Amino acid sequence: MNPEDGARQTADALIAALASLELGPMADRVAANALQSLSAPLAVQVLEEIATRASLSPAADRALTAMSRALQFGDARALSQKSRDALRQTASDLRLPLAAGLLAETPEAEKTPCEFVPPHDPEIGALSLGHQKALARRADPERMARLAAQGDVRVIRELLLNPRLTEALVVRVAARRPVRPEVLVEIFASPRWGVRMAVRRAIALNPCAPAELAARLLPHLATEDLRAIAGDGQLKASLCATARHIIRQRELSRAPEAERSPSHEPESTTRRA
Repeated sequence: MNPEDGARQTADALIAALASLELGPMADRVAANALQSLSAPLAVQVLEEIATRASLSPAADRALTAMSRALQFGDARALSQKSRDALRQTASDLRLPLAAGLLAETPEAEKTPCEFVPPHDPEIGALSLGHQKALARRADPERMARLAAQGDVRVIRELLLNPRLTEALVVRVAARRPVRPEVLVEIFASPRWGVRMAVRRAIALNPCAPAELAARLLPHLATEDLRAIAGDGQLKASLCATARHIIRQRELSRAPEAERSPSHEPESTTRRA
């Protein structure tokens, strides 16, 4: 079996395994254990394969979400830093841009803080943290919006559990600029909201999003969203480049075989007198 067939078969098995699990800690552990147990070359090829399929297959999208969550939230017991470093280097060596983006980590020195100052709200500001968290779990839409505007990730974690919360408000929070980066990470961590396309798009387009999180969201997005990212001058150049690569990859996958082949030339140029 050649390496490409092996990666496809392993990706098939992992997609099937992860599709049967509810998104959350258990699926995160299964995804992390899979990356840890595979050889580095096979693991990154499987990541590339699943990321390539994500926009076409709900099961692959779900599997990629679990793998992205494992990389974003997994601890060293599930996927060691040594393994992450080896995977990142292998993805770079094999020139697999989607896997490299999924495995990216932004050095602390390169992280750009988004200066956030919460709006003045005398009523909400007078409440203790405990009271704000309790209110977040049962607030009406108007108060939910005011609590979210304060940008405290501990309160937003409770707000995301409120059964009256709407996608429109989550998108508003994810799209707000500036916003604390940890708020965007918390939204992605929510099994209920982190899978919504509109929410993912808002996070990826937000310059305050951690670069590694934005990169992990790109394979999930529609091509029109990737075009918006590729042309957004406020986002990191590496993120825009990855968006352009995914667009090109999708265009090639839809092109006729003759157009996809780099060696194809018109007959008049290949036959010599």
